[in-house]
Amino acid sequence: MRLVIIGNSGSGKSSYAKQLARLHDLAYLDLDSIFWEPHRIAIARPVADVRADLERFVAKGERWVIEGCYGELAEVALDRCTELVFMNPGLAACIDNDRRRPWEPHKYDSPAEQERMLALLLAWVESYYTRTDPQSYAFHRRLFDAHAGAKRELDEPTTAIVHVFPELRPGRIVRLEGGWTCETYEVGDRMVQLARTPYAAETLRRQAIVLPKLAPLLGTAVPGPDLVADDPTAISYPRLDGRPCDLVPDGAWPEQLGRFVGELHRVSPERIGITAQTTAAHRELLRADIQRMRVVVAPLLAPAERARADAMIAALVDDDRNWRFDTTLTHGDLGPEHVLVSPAGDLVGVIDWEDVGPGDPAGDFAWWLHAMPAPTERMLAAYGGPTDDRFSVRARVLFALMPWHEVEHGAVTADASLVDSGIAGVRERLL
Repeated sequence: MRLVIIGNSGSGKSSYAKQLARLHDLAYLDLDSIFWEPHRIAIARPVADVRADLERFVAKGERWVIEGCYGELAEVALDRCTELVFMNPGLAACIDNDRRRPWEPHKYDSPAEQERMLALLLAWVESYYTRTDPQSYAFHRRLFDAHAGAKRELDEPTTAIVHVFPELRPGRIVRLEGGWTCETYEVGDRMVQLARTPYAAETLRRQAIVLPKLAPLLGTAVPGPDLVADDPTAISYPRLDGRPCDLVPDGAWPEQLGRFVGELHRVSPERIGITAQTTAAHRELLRADIQRMRVVVAPLLAPAERARADAMIAALVDDDRNWRFDTTLTHGDLGPEHVLVSPAGDLVGVIDWEDVGPGDPAGDFAWWLHAMPAPTERMLAAYGGPTDDRFSVRARVLFALMPWHEVEHGAVTADASLVDSGIAGVRERLL
């Protein structure tokens, strides 16, 4: 294995090369280390000396990785490399990475000196697409396109993926839209999720711990994270094949899903490393969640709508009759997009366990009872029926509250379209 990695400053060359070197036990060469005089980053060494050092490195071993922006030097090594990698995540990613770059003591005598050079570096990075020198996009593009051997070009999502999981060799990548907290990619026969927020990082870490413990206790497949990273937080697992269940109206999946939910609800949270929660504690947490969302939602409602919303909430959280159930381990976001079935209509997997935890068993039926009532009758029968006489009452209000989360998320992320669609859902579901 002999790799040459080229790209703009900040494209991730060094990080990826060092990860590959550790993973595959490769000799590593940063072209900066031979191009500049030691600790004199703006003073280039004689060209003959640089080329001689590079040729010695290339000739001395069969397992190495070379990275740098110097196209003319990369070209020297191409005849001996087994793969050329062009890291091209785009200007914004490069600028952001260079701003966050830690101190490089092999280049700068102090962090202060590196900071003083940052403005010049950023200006040079920004000119990458307009320059024509050997460190430019134009030169790198010609070098990459002309190379007849094995080669890969890594765009922004691919670069992000190989940084956290260098053992993956992404080919076809599909970004899945709709996730609020993670960037989710289909990478060949695997899934990769990258955390966008601290909350998402927490949920991915929890899934990495919980799902391997939960999987043997269930009769249906769930994701099995076998690659986990923490900078940034990410997980990867083999893709579960199937299609959302609402696209396959026929089949045995409603009964199979009901039995699956029953299995899940019978698992003790402590058995998979989750702290149990009393019904009283769950009630107070739900009250706090609703009050937090109300701050965003209520001002967008007309006075009469606000009064109906407040009455609906009070009917749920203030009526003691609603709170005579035992909390169970719940999925927390069980909708048709997370229930995968075969073309024949058999349940093959349940995905997206971000909200797994103790909760109201009625919550896992809330969407189904009101959006797909016919198959849900079969699902609930296979489950064993409602757990208590207020099960349907709670499920109805929990269904009505689902768009509140959309409004809140839209407000937090300044996504007006989410706020608009969410508030339309709030109005539609008001009791």
